[in-house]
Amino acid sequence: RTALREAAEGTSRLRAVAGAMALARRLRSHFEGDEPLALLLPPGRAGALVSLAASLAGRTLLPLNPTAGAAAIETAVRRGGARRLLTSPKLLEKLELELPESLHPLMIEDLVAEVGVIDRALGLITPWLPLALTERLAGAPRGVRGRDRAALLFTSGSSGTPKGVPLTHAQVGANVDQVARVLPLDHDDRLLGS
Repeated sequence: RTALREAAEGTSRLRAVAGAMALARRLRSHFEGDEPLALLLPPGRAGALVSLAASLAGRTLLPLNPTAGAAAIETAVRRGGARRLLTSPKLLEKLELELPESLHPLMIEDLVAEVGVIDRALGLITPWLPLALTERLAGAPRGVRGRDRAALLFTSGSSGTPKGVPLTHAQVGANVDQVARVLPLDHDDRLLGS
């Protein structure tokens, strides 16, 4: 079944999990300690897979809002403790955005090019592995717990300095459950996001 669709191309659930696992394994060589992953990608499949990869690897996601402006991005990066930014050269060129000097860009195209045969093979068997082993293979220093930070979102700063709002894995899971209760979907339904 299709899990993600972008334009006319679909990605099955298996391929989405396999792709996220392969990306998570490549991400781990670019980060130290519990450093968060700053993310600047357009909405779509790549951003969804990277978000899942960050979760599998036990890494906090720090999504950046390009419309918030350079000062708000600088504040989010500094306060969030990010040193690496996963992005795309096409997006950076289109946005004409000045990145903080402390932030080192890592291009999604380069990360995908690093994915090797072992990463792909582990990705394909991931759905049948215990979650703890999956997280370990993805580079998580320990099993991801509900109270661990999943993401750090920053306000736009329209009323002053942008404020960081941490979201735990338990909170994200609760939000998913709440949406499922209000919007019960079955296998024949489709959901459109932008």
